Amino acid sequence: MDELGGLRALGRLKLIGVGAPIVFLVGFEAFRLVVIDAAFTGTAATLVAVGLAVLAALAFGLVLFFHIERAQQQIVRRNRDLAIVNAVSVAIQGEVDEDQVLHAALKGLLDVTGAAEVAVVLRQGDSGEPAEREILLRAEDAPRTDALTAPDRCLEVPLATSSAALGRLRLRVPADRAGQLPSAEALQTLGRELAAALQIGRLVGDLQRRKTEGHTLYQALLEISNQAPLAQILDTIATGARDRLAAEESCVCLTDPVLHDFAGDAALVDGFGHGAECGAPGSAETEGQARTHQCRIAGSPAHSASMTVPIWSQGELLGDLWVARGPGDAFTERDRSTLSTLAGLAAIAITAARLREHERQGAILAERDRIARELHDSLAQVLGSTHLRLRGLLARPDLADRPRVAAELTELAEVAEEAYRDVREAILGLREASRRRGLLESLEAFLEKYSLQSGVKTHLETDITAEPDLPTNSEIQLIRVIQEALTNVRKHARAKTARVRIKSGEDGGGLTIVIEDDGRGFDPTTTTVHRDGGYGLQTMRERIELVGGTLRVDSAVGRGTRVIAIVPEATRPATREAPARAEDRP
Repeated sequence: MDELGGLRALGRLKLIGVGAPIVFLVGFEAFRLVVIDAAFTGTAATLVAVGLAVLAALAFGLVLFFHIERAQQQIVRRNRDLAIVNAVSVAIQGEVDEDQVLHAALKGLLDVTGAAEVAVVLRQGDSGEPAEREILLRAEDAPRTDALTAPDRCLEVPLATSSAALGRLRLRVPADRAGQLPSAEALQTLGRELAAALQIGRLVGDLQRRKTEGHTLYQALLEISNQAPLAQILDTIATGARDRLAAEESCVCLTDPVLHDFAGDAALVDGFGHGAECGAPGSAETEGQARTHQCRIAGSPAHSASMTVPIWSQGELLGDLWVARGPGDAFTERDRSTLSTLAGLAAIAITAARLREHERQGAILAERDRIARELHDSLAQVLGSTHLRLRGLLARPDLADRPRVAAELTELAEVAEEAYRDVREAILGLREASRRRGLLESLEAFLEKYSLQSGVKTHLETDITAEPDLPTNSEIQLIRVIQEALTNVRKHARAKTARVRIKSGEDGGGLTIVIEDDGRGFDPTTTTVHRDGGYGLQTMRERIELVGGTLRVDSAVGRGTRVIAIVPEATRPATREAPARAEDRP
């Protein structure tokens, strides 16, 4: 009974308590005069009247107290309902976290209703494929059952607000405690209050989540705008994904073409170089594409719940953003949306870093070409002219009787010629390195010109039928190492022939480059004593190490020299196409 109905019943009870005696007295007096006095006389009439009055008073009192007792019971039930609702309201007051609200409400219901079990079943996920999550609390003295459908009395109350249905509340109460149950109206009120508290908690959690997500996005965008190192940006994105989604692990797996462009960035290759081995099973693919590889991390049995979002940029797959949780904690579509946003930032960061790297490499090549032109137009011209003029002076007849002057001029001419050859080789090396051609094509062109300029017959041998898959920086450094080795052949080896051999390493172990000559050779242990103080060899080693390779020199006096360089080679996987855009689909 609602509050208005209770007030009306109390008013009717008051009316009956005041009006009924008056009506009874008037009616009884009329009945006595008309019936009793006509039928009885004297003392008998008085006794009959008194008896009837006592019976009437007794009946009136019983009826009146019946209504009073029923009203009292209604008040008691109403107070009990209010106490239960108030106890639950007090228990959930101040709680905003969804789980905390649920546990506080269920604990309060156990305490005030005497229920054996209480449970809340919440709807989660999209409306198309709703998922349910159940939270169950059981009283300490309650017997265990497999479900809330035991022989005891079971109640189910919807948890809904005016805008949404969130789930349902279920109670199991032993038969001997059924009288302690709140009314249906009170249960409906509890359902509405609990639903409102859950909705508020979700709204607060959503606001907090948006705030933290915004901070992560801001931090990543700030690093992108400040052109921070790509490894730092990707680490920020992976860490943000792990923190925002309450995951245990997260990583960014880059594909080989991306690593190919940043082969010189050791931090990036070491930290995110999972390459073709990365790709979580069951990750989101498009247009029927399937994964042909597995990620070492994502395949761990400790992570039963994982989610992978591909990083796309202008139709190219750049990598994957992967997160994982422990058993029993699945990801939602909201989590996927957050991860997709972070993957978009990763795509922006990788694309921007690629553009900067390409611009840097282009600037280096342009600067090499500019230096080559300046050397050709200035120093090479001066040295060539000086050499010719010195040779012209030696041809003068007046120097025939001055042998010391002629010898001095001859030595100067030879120095000028050597310097001129060095400059021409430097120009050749700079120009060949600055041309955007493959390694084999560049070497063939360089060796042909080198043979003409140095007089050392040099040729290229290789078992490779296609251009090696090397980053631009690796190709440039490798060409410079070969050029430096051949310069040493011309200047020191006194060789007649030289050859450059290139072969693929076994099991994808990289490229092996051997530069060997038939010259006089040298003792590597005494290199620091003569020649160039070992500076050329040290420079070659530094260049090879810069691209992750190794260099070894094999030489001995009288048997020539072999310079062996090994550099890693990337093998580009088949490029997967991006999903077709809506306007491109038939």
